[in-house]
Amino acid sequence: MRAIGARPPGQSPCVTEVEESVRRLAALDKGAARGRPCMLVVCRGCCCGSPRKHPGTDHEGQLARLRAAAAESDGRLAIRTSECLGPCGQANLVVVQPSGEGRRRGARAVWVGWVLSDDGIDDLLAWATAGGPGMAAPSPALELQFVPSPAEARARTRAPEPRAPR
Repeated sequence: MRAIGARPPGQSPCVTEVEESVRRLAALDKGAARGRPCMLVVCRGCCCGSPRKHPGTDHEGQLARLRAAAAESDGRLAIRTSECLGPCGQANLVVVQPSGEGRRRGARAVWVGWVLSDDGIDDLLAWATAGGPGMAAPSPALELQFVPSPAEARARTRAPEPRAPR
């Protein structure tokens, strides 16, 4: 790599510095996008994670399993908790955000509802550690738990405006 300011004879120093800056920014951009892990956003608001709503579920144990898997993933998986994400009737809710590579392949966040059992956590972790949206296929059982995001649900329930007869 050439040091900033070092340039071939006859080349303007500004061109060399600009080229070097562009090269470094491009490398940073690619690295940041490639390095972005699959992210699980775990709802822990009013209903999700609540023993009152789902007394038979070990909510703290589930969160501990997810965090342990993220710690063992070499940076390929990240866990975040959030206050209420909205669809309380589908608690416990987890939003699976694609990795940088998954996003480049066109994947979008996937909302997964009713994550209440150890089997559900197993399926969720298997999919997320395999790359998640855009990178790996979810299990058929997990796919049955996909729910629309609140914005998608609102868009589906809006009836088109009736047209006035001409």
